[in-house]
Amino acid sequence: MSTPIANVNLIKGERRKQEGKPPKDADACRGAKGNRLVAGKDGKRHKETQYYYGYKDQVSLNAESELVTSIIPGKAKDYDGHKLKKLVERDLKKGIGVETVAGDSDSG
Repeated sequence: MSTPIANVNLIKGERRKQEGKPPKDADACRGAKGNRLVAGKDGKRHKETQYYYGYKDQVSLNAESELVTSIIPGKAKDYDGHKLKKLVERDLKKGIGVETVAGDSDSG
């Protein structure tokens, strides 16, 4: 899964919002990548959610050829599982056989 990062200045964006102006990039938003283990100040490891600002693409690919067969661009906050069925349907419509469907643990 690709995670492009938006080329935006969050401070200027917040200022625009307070002035009642629209954002420079209305499609970019904040999303959560998942949890990772980090060491705290006390040296103990704990889980921390990793956030980013930008976009998120949903992609299907042929595992044998490693070629991308379908792509659905989206916002960073979009839930992966909602687009899985649509990706499979797109592949089937193209005549691409689908034998196995897999996703990461957050895909539903």
